Amino acid sequence: EKLGSSAVARLRRDGIIPAVVYSEGKEARSVSLSSRAYSHVVSGSAPTQLYKLKSSDSELDGKMALIKEVQHEPLKDRVLHLDFLSVSAGHRITLTIPIVLTGEAASVKLGEMILNQTLYELEIECLPTEIPDSVVVDISGLREGVTIHARDIALPPGVELKSDEGQTVVGLIAKAEEEVAAPVAAAAAAPTAEGAAAATPGAAAPAAEKGAAEKGAGEKGKDKK
Repeated sequence: EKLGSSAVARLRRDGIIPAVVYSEGKEARSVSLSSRAYSHVVSGSAPTQLYKLKSSDSELDGKMALIKEVQHEPLKDRVLHLDFLSVSAGHRITLTIPIVLTGEAASVKLGEMILNQTLYELEIECLPTEIPDSVVVDISGLREGVTIHARDIALPPGVELKSDEGQTVVGLIAKAEEEVAAPVAAAAAAPTAEGAAAATPGAAAPAAEKGAAEKGAGEKGKDKK
């Protein structure tokens, strides 16, 4: 109940992870769970994993929830805080799932093309019990000029796409296009004629010295006359 920073630090020292359960239309509830329970049940699970809460609080006990966010300590990678999102079995929810590529395009295998993936997650809507771990995209038949968009990905029954249908997921780039940029960059980096002379002042010195020597010789000739 309304924990301060000192109380939260004490919980963490005792192996307890503070957390919050968010529910639609209800006030967020502060809870805690043991770090051991987290390691055995939660750690390493897919981000779309659905959990059933066990609590002495009757309003939370038996509720289904997703983990909305995990806060880690940067150096030790210890879990500092968890956010749970409570969901109802018959209520559709919106969430993101990872995109997994499978197969290998022939032109990429031959080294002629470069694979260019621009979208790594897909936003979907479905029932909590129908959440897929990920969506798989087969790129083995991908060829130059062909691009896979969000609308091209096959989703399981009951799962609706919420991402922009026209978003590009993956395509191919010709290696030649990558190599063209190198000479252009080199030309842009080359100094101008004025810059080159300024960069190598020693090159002008011999000419200046020669001019001075010739002038000196002329003066000497005048003195003789």
